[in-house]
Amino acid sequence: MVAVTAALPAAVPAEAPGGDRSVVAFDADITVGEDGVVSVREEITYDFGDGGGGPAHRSLPLSAPIDGSAEQSLGLTGLTIEDDAGVEHSEVLPDGSSVRFGSEGGDDQLTGRKTFVVSYAYETLLIESEAGGARLYLDVIGSGWEVPVESVTAEVTTPVAARAVDCYAGAPGSRDECTGPGTTTGAATVTFTQDRVAPGEAFSVDVVLPADAPVTVNEAEPVGGGTGAAPGDSELSPFYIAVGAIAGVMFMVGVAQAVNLAGSGGSGRRGGYHGGAGGGIGGGFSGGGGGGGGGGGGGGGGAGGGGGGGGGG
Repeated sequence: MVAVTAALPAAVPAEAPGGDRSVVAFDADITVGEDGVVSVREEITYDFGDGGGGPAHRSLPLSAPIDGSAEQSLGLTGLTIEDDAGVEHSEVLPDGSSVRFGSEGGDDQLTGRKTFVVSYAYETLLIESEAGGARLYLDVIGSGWEVPVESVTAEVTTPVAARAVDCYAGAPGSRDECTGPGTTTGAATVTFTQDRVAPGEAFSVDVVLPADAPVTVNEAEPVGGGTGAAPGDSELSPFYIAVGAIAGVMFMVGVAQAVNLAGSGGSGRRGGYHGGAGGGIGGGFSGGGGGGGGGGGGGGGGAGGGGGGGGGG
């Protein structure tokens, strides 16, 4: 998930379990480079209500199985907090794949609405489409949230104009179009929007480039000796907000859980990392929707089947 921003419709915050926290808006700016690196910048607006809870965390997966392979590195690099909204004790954690906003014991700065900005890149997120061009199949949100995300925007910029684009929203595996299924806002920029993503639903974008596009699909390194089976939910990396010292409410967004990407059709499963025989690299807690045949030869589609971002809570 790389890149964000665009005008968002007004949103009414939803009350989160254990308090009045909510996700008002999630904007992702996603940029695909000729070198195959997918750069992401996320603007995440939280409503912490009257405060009283623990910190917010954003976690990103480091690896996942793709296209039925053994688990492999996604090449996460450069996770950075660009704007901490003035919240002290915000930091990138030692694992290099998570950030925290606020202190673990509770933070009186976490009140009202605050917009955090994080950026990072994935070096081996792209896959090759059936037609031979680079493909970005990204679940921007993930399906493991416990509160709704009221407004989502994903802006994808590529070196050349895309050959085909699709966008899905709904239950994992759904082929229902998102609210804004891909508006060309520049020579090689497409903007996708969704008014609301309910708990348990996903929001995925599928962008396929021409076979002759000057974009490298980098080979990913295998991780361990896995067989490509999907990790259990306990291995997923959520974006969550702690309501108390140890409790958490899933509710934020996502980049990257992976998924099989070549088969036929179908529903995803909660937790991402694969969606039967289809899908892409799934976003946080998303299930991989998948399939061959959509996206203008892009190999499938369905909410929750893409790669990218993280989860939330």
